[in-house]
Amino acid sequence: MSSRLNLLLLSKIRHNLKTFVNIICGFSELLLEELEDTWNETSETFSSKLSCVNSNGRELSTLIDQSFPQTSFSKKDFFLGLSAQSKLLTKNSRGLIKSSLDELIACKTGSPVSFYNAYQDVFFVLKKQSTVSRKTYF
Repeated sequence: MSSRLNLLLLSKIRHNLKTFVNIICGFSELLLEELEDTWNETSETFSSKLSCVNSNGRELSTLIDQSFPQTSFSKKDFFLGLSAQSKLLTKNSRGLIKSSLDELIACKTGSPVSFYNAYQDVFFVLKKQSTVSRKTYF
């Protein structure tokens, strides 16, 4: 396999792995900004948990970059190296993913809809803005 094809494959792997991590980090940052604007007694709990999710996401993104650098695999043993790095990434990321899931589950304190109830007015405004935006484009 040519080195250019190897680089393309590595880039695609990194992109596919990091896309979902970046979505989660971006959404958690959006929620953190909303919490700052509408601070109340439950905001501190949610804020610390979302900050942890965001931090874990950035760490996971760094792990992905470290696991699949462009120059790490020789042409001869490309797929062998790729397999080894995939296993290493899986092993190293388990703790981060579990921690993030635990934090998100902890956000559901009390009833499953407590987060929504605490910020229902914010969600209503976002929904209204979304509806207006759609009407503008369609």
